[in-house]
Amino acid sequence: LFFFLWMEVAVDKRVLLVGDLVQTILKGYRAMLWPSVVLPILTAPPTLYCTLDSGETVKWAHTDVQQSIYDRVIQDSVCQLYPPGFEYRKRFVRRLVEAIGSAVQSGSEEDADTELYEPLLSHFLFLLNGTPDNICYKTYDWRGLSGEQHAPHIQVDGVTSYRVSAAGFEEVGLASWEAGLFLAEFVLDQPELFKGKRCLEL
Repeated sequence: LFFFLWMEVAVDKRVLLVGDLVQTILKGYRAMLWPSVVLPILTAPPTLYCTLDSGETVKWAHTDVQQSIYDRVIQDSVCQLYPPGFEYRKRFVRRLVEAIGSAVQSGSEEDADTELYEPLLSHFLFLLNGTPDNICYKTYDWRGLSGEQHAPHIQVDGVTSYRVSAAGFEEVGLASWEAGLFLAEFVLDQPELFKGKRCLEL
């Protein structure tokens, strides 16, 4: 679940820091959440604007915002080591390209810097012609949980990845249930209930 904080500046406009936008999308991308869950923040009304690191405010489809999404999500270092499923990546990038295309078509003359970012397009073409992998990874961000200090197996950067079968990813037995994530958070927050005990997962 993601909670978005944006500043309402007008009825038809909202502004989000580009870093917050990228981090929100990255969490969903790493965890292989459906693009229809992760990406609507870009297209849902009111119109989304982003404040760049330079302080300039632009529409979300601006080339600089696309570059941030490409550099910090598509080329994320964790996802390079533990990539989401091939078909998922292809579906995700397709939805992203479609959203950008819609924004470009509906833009005005003042949106001169709203065009498809070339490396993103090249990556999409690569995925269209690529070969699916048999194994993929789902990665979850555990930062901010009060029990984090009790989980030494979690990596220093606050995320943990696990491998799933790409071939059967959408099957029930290979899915990650939300209840399991909540249970994991509970265990991290209440280590005294489980210390020294044997646990059986059913």
